[in-house]
This record gives sequence, structure tokens and C-alpha cells, in this order.
Amino acid sequence: MSDLNDDFVVTSNTPSLGARLQQARENKKLSVAEVATQLRLTRDIIIYLENQQWDKLHGRTYARGYFASYVKFLGLPQEEMLAVFNDEYLLVDDEPRLVKTLGAVEQKPFPWLMIIFLLVGTFIIWSAYQQWQTNQTSTSSEADEVGSVVPDKTELDKPADQETVTSHEPVADSPDLMPEDDTAGAVEPDNSAVDSAEDTDIADVANTASESASEPQQNILKMSFSGDCWVEVTDTAMNVLLSQVMKAKQSVELKSELPVKILLGKADFADVTYNSKPVDLAPYTQGNVAKLTLGAQS
Repeated sequence: MSDLNDDFVVTSNTPSLGARLQQARENKKLSVAEVATQLRLTRDIIIYLENQQWDKLHGRTYARGYFASYVKFLGLPQEEMLAVFNDEYLLVDDEPRLVKTLGAVEQKPFPWLMIIFLLVGTFIIWSAYQQWQTNQTSTSSEADEVGSVVPDKTELDKPADQETVTSHEPVADSPDLMPEDDTAGAVEPDNSAVDSAEDTDIADVANTASESASEPQQNILKMSFSGDCWVEVTDTAMNVLLSQVMKAKQSVELKSELPVKILLGKADFADVTYNSKPVDLAPYTQGNVAKLTLGAQS
């Protein structure tokens, strides 16, 4: 019985993550303001970490980066602390989702949006039908007008016969017209070879343009680190290219056809180049956390 009681006391006295952080800070005789200055964070972030208020740390990525930096600064076992953090964050993150799902099942709001879409679709179909009917009516009326204007075939045939006879009579009396036709035929140049060459050149230019347009451009991102730094790189299609803690003297090279989004937990330890051009992280850094997008059209 005494052994069971002893085990129960040990389990109940196990400090939480926030308590371990606070105890380690107090053992080093450091205040919250001093720790915030050393880590280049705000006092509120340090307080949120020690109180385990993960929901106020701007999402899992930021919370994990702040927590890892604080653990390393205090000299606590990083892998053990991060494993416990991952378990606790998942528990905290699942509770709001469960409450939201239950509330959604109970409320069942009236589908106003669906009704509006149905009304708009019905109106569009009715308008298209009215327009088609109007076009059919106008087309039939135009056809009737054209039919009433067409003259009788016998009236058209008579002038045609007279003109044919008149046009053939002077041809026998004026033989001088034949040399003029021969001269016109001799002067006319043959442009078939020139047209063929121009068509070939245009086809070559079109093929070259299509080949150059079809080749995707590979963007190259290189990063090197002088200290431990949390890194997360995703492209605009939400594909995760890199998500881990990079150690000192490590470097990485990534290639992507799409623009990339970069998140750095300790920006002062990172050097970034994009397509062989160095990237200045200062405009994108706040609290030693850099967040930027490279390759997007401005």
C-alpha cells in the first residue's frame, strides 16, 4: 500500500511544461523581461509559454518555434520537451474543433444561399430563352423580307441574253485586244516561292516561341545557417518542401517552379539566396521571426 501511495505522489507532483520553464528561469535568476530581451521576444510571449496558452501564439508553427528557442536558452532537454509539447498542443487544438462540429450539427441554418443560387439560375435560363425566341422571330421576318424583294427569274434571264450577244459581237471586230492579254500574262510575276519561304519562317518562329513557353522555369533557393533555426518552406500550391530545425553549419538547396513561402524561427542565424541573389531578411523580420514570399509576381 505504501508503494502505491508513493507512486501516486510522484505522478501528481510532476510539473507541467510551463512550470518547468518557469522553474528553470527562476533557477537562473532571470526575470521575464530579461529572457524576452535575450530571445528578442515580447514579454507576453514568455508569459504565454509559461502558462501554456498555446492558442495565443499565432498558430502551431510559431508556438513550436518560440517553445524550442526558450527550451534551448534554459538548457532543458530539447527532444523530450518538444515531444511533450506536440502531445499537449494536439489535445488543445482538437477541443475547439469538437465543439464547433457539435454546434454545427445542432444549428442547421436555413439554406438561404442555395435558394438564392436557384433563383439566379432560373432567371438566367429564362432570359436566355427569351433572347433565343426574339432572335428566331427576327430571323424569320428578315427571311420573309428577302423573299419579297427577289425579282422574277424570267426578268433576270432576258437582259442576260441580250448582254451576252452584245458582248460577243465586238470581239470579232477588234483583234487588237489579244496582244494586251499576252503582255499582262508575261509581266505577272510568280510569287509562289516567296510565299512559301515566308510561311516557313513564320512556322519556325511559332515553333520556337511555343517550345520556349512550354519549358518551366526552375527557381533555386539556398539557405545556410550559423546556429539552430526552425525552418518551414512551402510553395503556393501548399506543398511542404521543408519543415525542420536546421543545425549550425548546415545548408540546404531547394528547387521549385512555383513561388515559395519561407518561415524562419531564428532569422539572424540564416543566410538566404534566391536564384543566386542574396535576400535581405531585415524587412521581413519581427521578433527574430522572418516570414516572406519569394518568386511571386509584383
